[in-house]
Amino acid sequence: MNYPISLCMIVKNEAAVLERCLKSAAAFVQEIIIVDTGSTDKTKAIAACFGAKIFDFQWIEDFSAARNESLRHATQPWILHLDADEYLDIETVASLAEIGKNSKYAGYLVTIRNLHRPDDLAKSSDDAQIRLFRRQGNIYYMGAVHEQIGDSIEASGAKIDSLSLRIIHTGYQADPAIKASRNLPLLLLEAEKRPSAYVFFKLGETYKALKNYELAEHWLQKAADKKNGKLSSELYETLYLRLAQLALEKNQFQKAFDFAAKSNKNNNDNVISLYVGAIAALYPV
Repeated sequence: MNYPISLCMIVKNEAAVLERCLKSAAAFVQEIIIVDTGSTDKTKAIAACFGAKIFDFQWIEDFSAARNESLRHATQPWILHLDADEYLDIETVASLAEIGKNSKYAGYLVTIRNLHRPDDLAKSSDDAQIRLFRRQGNIYYMGAVHEQIGDSIEASGAKIDSLSLRIIHTGYQADPAIKASRNLPLLLLEAEKRPSAYVFFKLGETYKALKNYELAEHWLQKAADKKNGKLSSELYETLYLRLAQLALEKNQFQKAFDFAAKSNKNNNDNVISLYVGAIAALYPV
């Protein structure tokens, strides 16, 4: 069964993963909108096999600009955002039948299940993101990198609900330094032009992926400072876990324990935070 949804994607050289993504979603959406920012592989040919409407867009170092271009071509009342290294969990797709039943909701949080590298302590981790939302002119992406849709939904006066849809994300199985190196200049520019706790958090995550732990701690501490804005409980959970891991790396056991406890305060089921806190507790202060 398909739903009144436009699947909107931006891509560049995604031939290795795009077929899996589109195969998971094609039967459940009315149309597929692909905005291509300069592919030189078979990305466009793969998209065409699924009947996608393909549009070229010159990359201008701004993810929101590319995403908003995809929204401009959509015709259905609802938008689904997927990246090429993601795919829908078929067991949860039936939840799409819930969209639109309550007119006060203009966006839905869904679960993103991030698959980790084989050498990671945890096989996967979940976070919530708005990936389904109404197509209307005052709802659009903001931010040059790690673009967000939620602020414009809230500014429109509409509300956001949760949906039991799950999206599987495989991007973290690749070398995290590759994406981090790509995003770093955009994030630094964003921090200069539009500073926020969220941008600082992403800078901390990026520097950690690049193994620059001093700068990672610096930006994560700025993100934790409420004077710079507030984050969701899910992001505070991750932020304090990262600070705990960095403190443990420097044998600062009391700090590691305290940060792990703050992470678990936001989610007591985070086994990695429990693990980090337990390791820190083994050592005398």
